[in-house]
Amino acid sequence: MKRLLFPLVACLLILAACDKTPKYKISGTISSDTHAGKTVYLRAPGESGLEKKAFDSAIIAKNTFVMQGAVQEPGLYFINLGDEAPFAPVFVEAGSIMVSIDSTEYDLTSITGSPLNDLYTKYKGGTKEFMDARKALIESFRTEHQNGTMTPERQSEVMDKMGEINDQIVDYQRQFIGENPNNLATAFILSNAMSQGLSSEDARAAIDKFDSTLLKSSFVQMINKRLTAQEEREAKEVKEGQDFVDLKMQTPEGKDIAISDYAAKGKYVLLDFWASWCGPCRQENPNVVKAYAKFKDKGFEIVGISLDKEKDKWIAGIKEDKITWPQMSDLKQWQSEAVEKYGIQGIPFTVLLDKEGKVLAKNLRGAALENKLSELLD
Repeated sequence: MKRLLFPLVACLLILAACDKTPKYKISGTISSDTHAGKTVYLRAPGESGLEKKAFDSAIIAKNTFVMQGAVQEPGLYFINLGDEAPFAPVFVEAGSIMVSIDSTEYDLTSITGSPLNDLYTKYKGGTKEFMDARKALIESFRTEHQNGTMTPERQSEVMDKMGEINDQIVDYQRQFIGENPNNLATAFILSNAMSQGLSSEDARAAIDKFDSTLLKSSFVQMINKRLTAQEEREAKEVKEGQDFVDLKMQTPEGKDIAISDYAAKGKYVLLDFWASWCGPCRQENPNVVKAYAKFKDKGFEIVGISLDKEKDKWIAGIKEDKITWPQMSDLKQWQSEAVEKYGIQGIPFTVLLDKEGKVLAKNLRGAALENKLSELLD
């Protein structure tokens, strides 16, 4: 009898230990009942999107759903309706989490009930003013384009304002990360900040404050991998005062040309890295066209280096945007030799060379480009 008691006691001890595993409960409300009967999923982020295998799921009854279970460590997931876009992040941790979803905006209107979710809600509240301003600017930009009232000057003004708002967001993110170090919510905010333009130095300083447990999380490992790749690219990026790096590619007509055909020939030369598929590049092109028309006869030249892959679309973009300066491409998109040699992390990307072919400035756009050329050539 005693021999039988030992396995029974052991099983009871295991069950008792299992009962102590932290529990989560997510109670969700959706603004519309049009999703009734659909399945809502919690999916983890992966390197190429959300993971197919769901962490948890529930069927929506009218406009509510409930998920609950055990969780060992806090995890970052996205609420997702089938194959539809993710609504927003949810931090699954011990506690009773209340979620409210605006189904028209595909966004969380509120998420509370646990430390990480409360912290992220605080962060969202701090960015609301900036996000509202950016949304209004985008809507104004779209309306003016549709009405045909958008001018190059107005476009430059909008892009400058968009840059100001982005800088304000990054400044707030940097401050928030510094004040709330070492947690998964901050790690997610850090990931967003890196996409907005947070410097690799600031990102590395934040990660260096993460403890060993957080560093082992799959999401932080993805961030670390991404940051390491960024640091390696930045190490290759051209620096001010450095001689230009030559590239030899083909024109749309199939003729071989090189940057050295134009650089260090007694003119200021702008290397303009762009692509026909790049929306921000196409929006910036009217400003570059204007600057070229104003300064091309005063000792200024542009060489366009395209990261296009399809020649027909590249040629169409040149024609549509009224580009008349020399163009070259190897049609390899992000595998282009230009990306490697110039450490390009995003486009549009510009490098202004002085008359001797040394890097004078980088990423001059809109009014900043025209002001710099006026300073040099007027």
